[in-house]
Amino acid sequence: HEPSLPDNLYFWRVRAIDNVGNPSGWSENRWIRIDTLPPQGVALSYPENNQTYNDNTPDLYWTKGQDNSTPIFYRVVVSTYENFQENKLDSGWWDNWNFENSTHLGWENSGYLPDNWYWWKVFARDNAGNVFESQARKFGVETQPPAAPSLYTPANGENDNDPSTFLS
Repeated sequence: HEPSLPDNLYFWRVRAIDNVGNPSGWSENRWIRIDTLPPQGVALSYPENNQTYNDNTPDLYWTKGQDNSTPIFYRVVVSTYENFQENKLDSGWWDNWNFENSTHLGWENSGYLPDNWYWWKVFARDNAGNVFESQARKFGVETQPPAAPSLYTPANGENDNDPSTFLS
């Protein structure tokens, strides 16, 4: 039966012993990290949930994850479907983002999105292959201005002696 090791960093080496008890020298030292847990602490931070923005190349920001098996790779997906059955943007797996500070990462000018509502989320994968999936958020892109209003009354150039004339 195979032993089950808890998550930790382990060092190991081996040596051989022949039939009469003569030991060989020790092998080189090696180490292995057992890591069965996905990265923790990843949360979406911007855009805010259910907010609309006048930018069709949105910047997307999230908090950095914590994990023993570094580096952590991140993947961002954006979809018009809440279940992400079809993605409009997919960053692929990256560990080098165009925005990074001590607490956050970001995909700035992520890609062109036409006016619509979108769902987005982040995946974080550690070096052992464990994957965390963030909660999804929804944001809107609205870059088109409203149509110009039509004036009804009073008619253009009309003279009126009522100072409380209703304008519509």
